[in-house]
This record gives sequence, C-alpha cells and structure tokens, in this order.
Amino acid sequence: MAHVLIIDADAAFAQLVAGIAEGLGHRASRAGGLVEGRLLADDADVIFLAATLPDGNGVEAMPGLRALPGQPELIVTAEGGDPDGAERAIRHGAWEWLRKPLPADRVVLPLLRALDYRARLPAQRPSSRLKHSIVGVSTAIRRCLDVVAEAAGSDAAALVTGETGVGKELFARAIHDNSPRAAAPFVAVDCASLPRSLAGSILFGHRKGAFTGADSNRDGLVLQADGGTLFLDEVGELPLSMQKMFLRVLQEHRFRPVGGRTEITSDFRLIAATNRDLEDMAERNTFRSDLLYRMRTVVVSIPPLRERCEDVTALAGHYLPRIWARFALPEKDISPDFHETLLAYHWPGNVRELIHTLERAVLASQDAPKLFARHLPDYLRICLARTAARNGVAATDGHGGPGGPSCLYGIGERAVLAEASPEGGPAAASAEPAALAASVEALRRGNAAHRKADGPHPARDRTNAPATPARSASPVSPGWGPRAPYAIYTSPHYAPPPEPTHAGPSIGGAEPVPQPAMLAFHSVPGSREAAPFPGKLPRFFDFRDAQFTTYLRELMRRAGGDIRAACGLSGLSRSHLYDLLRKHGIPPR
Repeated sequence: MAHVLIIDADAAFAQLVAGIAEGLGHRASRAGGLVEGRLLADDADVIFLAATLPDGNGVEAMPGLRALPGQPELIVTAEGGDPDGAERAIRHGAWEWLRKPLPADRVVLPLLRALDYRARLPAQRPSSRLKHSIVGVSTAIRRCLDVVAEAAGSDAAALVTGETGVGKELFARAIHDNSPRAAAPFVAVDCASLPRSLAGSILFGHRKGAFTGADSNRDGLVLQADGGTLFLDEVGELPLSMQKMFLRVLQEHRFRPVGGRTEITSDFRLIAATNRDLEDMAERNTFRSDLLYRMRTVVVSIPPLRERCEDVTALAGHYLPRIWARFALPEKDISPDFHETLLAYHWPGNVRELIHTLERAVLASQDAPKLFARHLPDYLRICLARTAARNGVAATDGHGGPGGPSCLYGIGERAVLAEASPEGGPAAASAEPAALAASVEALRRGNAAHRKADGPHPARDRTNAPATPARSASPVSPGWGPRAPYAIYTSPHYAPPPEPTHAGPSIGGAEPVPQPAMLAFHSVPGSREAAPFPGKLPRFFDFRDAQFTTYLRELMRRAGGDIRAACGLSGLSRSHLYDLLRKHGIPPR
C-alpha cells in the first residue's frame, strides 16, 4: 500500500484525489500548505503538489521534497496556463504537469503510472554501485551519479554538459571506468586546441606522403580509442567541416585516414562534453543539429557549484588534507569564518577555482596552525566586500544568512524591504507585516518612478509628466515582479507614443508614484501614432530574441547582479535563468 500526499489549498480537489487514491487501496493524506505538507511527506510515495500555495511556491519547493529519503514522485498541478512554470517543474524532476480543472481520469492515469514506476524501482540506487572519485553530497550530484550509472550500463553516446570547472572529464571517466570498456583506453581529445588544418590528421591519422612533413604512417586518436572510449572535450569548438566528417564516423565507426585508400574500423564509445549551449548553436547554424542528436542519447547535466553549496564544505574537507600532504605541511584547524566565506562566494570557476583557492590559502597561512578567511585570496574577499557594500549586509552569512550561500544570491528580500521605507533604510525591517506587504505591492507598480530614477532614456522616457524627486537607485527593483509583463518600451524595435500618466498610491507618506498608462496595441483607422511598429515590421524571432535580451539585461541591472533577487523579480528558477543568460550571452554579474 502506497502513501499518496496531496498538498493543495483547494479542498475539493484534494478530496477528489484522496478519494481516488483510497479507492485504489492506498493511503491518502492532505495538507493545505507547504509547512504542513513537509511534516507529512517523509514516507510519501506520490505527492500531488499545487504550484501556488498560501505559504509558498510549490515548484520552488520541489528540490527539497525530491531530496526526502523516500524520493517521492511529484505530480504538479496549476491553475491556468504557465509554460515557464511547467518547464521549471520538469527540470526539478516532476513526474507530470497537470492543468486544472481536471477530470477524474486525468488524475487516475498519472497516479497509476507513478505508482507502477515506484513498484519496479530497484531496492538499491544505481549510483551506489559506482566506482568513482566524485565528491558531493547534494541531491543534484546524486541525481547526476544516477545518470552516470545508467550511461555506464550501455555503449550509447553520452553528452556531459556544465560550466567550466565543474568536472566534466571526471564524470566522463566515471562513465568509462564503470562500463564494460573500463580495461580499454580512454582517449581524450581537446577540440578547442585542434588546429583546423591538422584536425583530420590528428583524429583520423594519415599515411606517409599525404602532405608535407608526413614522413611516416600515423594512427589517429579515433583508432587509438578502438575498444575503449573517445572523449571529445569542448565538442562545441569542433570546426563545422570536422563535424560533417565526424557524422559518418559516429554512425558507421569507419573512417579513411588522410591520404589513405581504404577505410579502417574503430569500435569506440563516444562521450562528449561542452560548456556551451549546443541547442542554441544548432539554431544559429554554428553546430550541426544532426550531430547533436547522435551525441545526446544520454545527457549528464552537472549543475554549477553555486547551485549546490552544500558540496563546498565536502569538497574543502576532501582536498585540504591532500594539499597539506603535497606541500608537506601539518594539518591545520579551520576557523568558522573560513567556511562561511567559502559558502558566501559564488565560484564562477566552480570546483577547479575552489581547489586553487584552497591551495592559495594553505600557502598563505605558512606556519599558522589555523586557517582563517584572511588567508583566502584578495579577489575573493574583495568580491564579497563589494557585495556587502552594495547590498548593505555582511556577505559571509553563509547558508543561514540573508545573503544565502553565494554572493550572487544577494539580499533580494532585504532590498525590497529597504525600498518599502521612505528613507530606503533599515526602518522597513521593523514595519508591520500588513503595511510592509502593501508597500511592497505598491512598489511593484512603480515602474515609472524607477525609470525616472534611472535617468533619461531616449527610447522610453517620452512623457510630459511633471518631474518628481529622484529616488536612490536600489540593487533590486520590485518593478519587474514574477508576473510582470515584458516591458514593450525596452524593445529596440518600438518606442511608445507619448502617453499620459496618472498618480499611483503613495508609499510610506512619500509623493504619489506616477503610473504609466496602458499601452494601446490596437490601431485606430487613419492613425499611425497608435501603431506599435511604426516602421518596418521586424521578424518575429528577431523581435522575440531582442525582447528576451533586453528584459534579461534590465533584470540583471535592477537586481544588481544578484541571481537570487533576479529569480524573485522574474519568477524564473535559478537553472532556467542561468540557461537564458547563457543563451543570450549575458554574464551573470
């Protein structure tokens, strides 16, 4: 008998699902919010989770629920259409996304399939049988290791994705070392360093006399990987001409050396790795989509270190003894501020940067018996100090502090609270909750005031409204809330006609905030002023990409480079926001 938990404030829907589960012979329990749901979720097998709850966002709570010992399957339900929310839910491991209202059969089928899936799960996690040297305790790493175990059990092509320094080659080697090919060679190819003129010779080999300097036959790396694994590191850097040649090699496992007359067979298993968005490259015709389809049979997506901060302490504990041994130094005690600073930093270089930072700290400590934050490199401490100066709180609050575990996860909440005070200072922290909520909501409607505070902009500030006192710029602007529409006036293709403004609600006794009037998207016959595109109509995808890029740039500017605050303002998950920033070429800071 399975346990089905329904976390939903809709009592009628919760009763419907509970009745169906009990009718199937299972135990059902109901919770009206996240807090109550977490108390009941320890032994749950399937959880029906509402995307919007009175005490929080269900989608954002999914990683915590998935990390429970029972690892329940999550079926997310939502009112109305929300494609972005559906994407975030699937990325967080949802079994299915269902849109309310739901007939009974749409509830029964996913429930039966989820229960059938759990009944067939092996008693032991696949990753528990792996031999590897990967250090990590986070749920994200455990999920990656499960995928590694799946990839190791077959000869299917695998694609390892992740930012620079996350350890993509380490995961590739783990796939090879746990596969039937473990005793055969693991041949790594750095595609970024392949000379265009010699790439064919390096990969496929050449015959004597094939070109100037070819004074003997030479086997290529593809042939050297015969019986083993060919690892293409940074495959996104592979030249287009070589991508076309490699398609047939990957399909047939046959190739002709440069200058050769006969084809040679090589039985290799392909593992590729990249820190680039290959789907975006394929859309821009800078990477062959057919090669991408062949490479990504199994995909291991390694999250950056800033998204799994619980691994920072584990990695430090793993590498510090090795660093002490390598430099012939005695073991040292570690001050709490050392770990707090490591947790507060955002680690753009990921694990590789962490290792070099630990080495630098050990060398800087010399004969000192204890490691302090003072021993960490200056650039790291400067980053945190600048964040603290910009946001107004200490940057080393660690996991429990308002800054979160990263200096990129700054103080979105405190910035909004500070904005709610007329002075923009700490007085807002002590405000009454109801008044504070009203002030924040009013601030979210204050886009016009924020645009005026940012200074004149020729493409958007075309109103004749009277000047109001400029407010101090905040690192986070509540004007781009989770459900705020795209600001059409920021598009490079469209500047709105002059619109009258009206006074909005006052905030904490301050002057009323002028509100922009609704933009008219319908044309009046014979009037060109109301047309949103007075000139040539842009191509749809160009307009869409420009909108996304403009929105993201403005979002990161208003969030002061703070990813957590940007997620709060935009309603995007961290992983989705990072994907969009990478896709549109916008640095996180």
